[in-house]
Amino acid sequence: VIMNVLASILGWDDYKATQTTPSPTKQSKPTPFPTQTTPSPTPSMPFNRLAAVPVLLLWLVSVLAARFPLLGAASPQPSSKCQRKCGSVDIPYPFGIVHSPDDDEGDDDGHCAMNGFGLTCNETGTNGGRHRPFAAGNVEVVGVSLQQGQARMLNDISDYCYNTTTREMVRDEWSLDFAGTPYMFSDTTNKFTVIGCQTLAYINGDDGDYGDGGDKYMSGCVAMCRGDDVRTTLSNGSCSGIGCCQTAIPKGLQYYYVEFDSGFNTTEIHNVSRCSYAVLMDSSNFTFSTTYATSPAFINNNGGQAPFVMDWAIGNETCDVLD
Repeated sequence: VIMNVLASILGWDDYKATQTTPSPTKQSKPTPFPTQTTPSPTPSMPFNRLAAVPVLLLWLVSVLAARFPLLGAASPQPSSKCQRKCGSVDIPYPFGIVHSPDDDEGDDDGHCAMNGFGLTCNETGTNGGRHRPFAAGNVEVVGVSLQQGQARMLNDISDYCYNTTTREMVRDEWSLDFAGTPYMFSDTTNKFTVIGCQTLAYINGDDGDYGDGGDKYMSGCVAMCRGDDVRTTLSNGSCSGIGCCQTAIPKGLQYYYVEFDSGFNTTEIHNVSRCSYAVLMDSSNFTFSTTYATSPAFINNNGGQAPFVMDWAIGNETCDVLD
């Protein structure tokens, strides 16, 4: 369409109409000296149309830049000096190590990460003080996949326990907020997982940017143990409501928090099952053990954390926008 407009304004159609396309012929042998011939008149382009070419080209560039902004301004390329490994974790671009979570594209970091993909590489006090990458300030990243568009991170496990000293239920409930970032909790990999023998826990959040008018979201899961002998009702590998419960999450979730229902507690069964647990976690590698409901094994074996998966994308536009 644009080329047709150019042809119409510049009169190229009229100009090309006067030209003839020569048919292919065998090349003749060149003469020793060129002979002077009188050039045949060729139609010329009107001067006023020719003068309009620069103006028209400027207009065309502005239209293309507005329609396809990525063509108008390329993202700065990462410096070859950028750190591409933190501890044992590879950090491929668009991810990158930056000085602080809010300094993704700062000049001091050599454009090592695209906006929203900056990670900090901090030395932790656990496991011999190894360096580990963190997203959003304090969420540890254990792996990044460019092919799958996912990042694997660690999530704190919420617990609700009976304190034998004070004889009260004590809760430690966690939340995660990735609103305004390129990350979304994977709805195909993660499940809200609840473990306990008398437990009802809720997952609350927003289907979209938290606090920006996104659709509110709330779901829950109940884990119970039947009979007087709790241990006989549990089964290894089963997470269908007896000692363990899992539920799916909606697509696009960026924020959530855990809340235990105080009406379901372990006050009466603390000798057998003192704590309840809840966490949004990667369910693909999770196998329930009966010891998780009857001891602190679930939280102790994992250092108080469980792996979860975040989907990530560069920008929030679909491919249809460029069609």
